[in-house]
Amino acid sequence: MRVISLIVSCLLLVSCNSPEEVNQRLVQAFDDLVFFVAPDRQGAEVRQWNPYLVRWEGEVRYFVQVEGSPEPGMLEQIDRAMARVGAVAGRKVSRAEKLTETNITFTLNATDRDYRINGAERASCYANIDEIFKPGNQSEDGGKLKKASIYLPGMRPRVMTACLEHEILHVFGFWGHTQRIRSTMSSFVSENEMTKWDEMLLKALYSPNLEPGMKREEALKRAEQELLLILAAS
Repeated sequence: MRVISLIVSCLLLVSCNSPEEVNQRLVQAFDDLVFFVAPDRQGAEVRQWNPYLVRWEGEVRYFVQVEGSPEPGMLEQIDRAMARVGAVAGRKVSRAEKLTETNITFTLNATDRDYRINGAERASCYANIDEIFKPGNQSEDGGKLKKASIYLPGMRPRVMTACLEHEILHVFGFWGHTQRIRSTMSSFVSENEMTKWDEMLLKALYSPNLEPGMKREEALKRAEQELLLILAAS
């Protein structure tokens, strides 16, 4: 079944004919996600938004702030999603008892239907990736995450299910979006959970052969090598 699944998924990567071609598509998707280099909806190339590779090192602690009375089971849903992403990334994750002990702060808002971003645009859920590059939110030498925030709709369970892993992956180092593969990070394909391709890319990002703070050119070379190994083992 795993082989059949891989073949079907391969066909979704625009009629790929060889592992090398699949790997190249995955490397391009890695570039989209990790360095935010991707065509926009009009086809123009977006500049490199992230100057270097950023990820978590060591244990990741998270805290859930609750506003109002969220739908039953939402806290457990966050726990499951964090455990799933953490397991693929090879990082221990645990829920903190105090806000002062946390790396990732979730705000579960059951008092309003959406959030105001930057004082204007409204969204049902979002990860505040802009704050990642503020002083104190990553290591002084760059690349090692320290703080991040995710905002979720506590009164809209379907919306939260649709966006939860997407937002968690944003703060785990996937800053951009990609349309090159079937992915929960796609703006067009509706995937509530990580696909096998997302898992491969996350494993590559957190491979010991890649390092926080690594510049794009070197990171892509190493990611290509890692993805070939990951693909061969799938």
